Amino acid sequence: MIPNIPIHAFTQMNIQNIEGINWTKDNGISRIVLSRELKYDEIKEMTDHAIY
Repeated sequence: MIPNIPIHAFTQMNIQNIEGINWTKDNGISRIVLSRELKYDEIKEMTDHAIY
């Protein structure tokens, strides 16, 4: 119904790995907020290897 509205994924989606990041990209989600439990090194590795 609203084709140009950006879709964001927040912490409630519990995205904690590269597969989750890539899934959001494949499903048209333009911004994600990763789980709070992740450490900096984990986030760095995921963002270095994710498809965007």
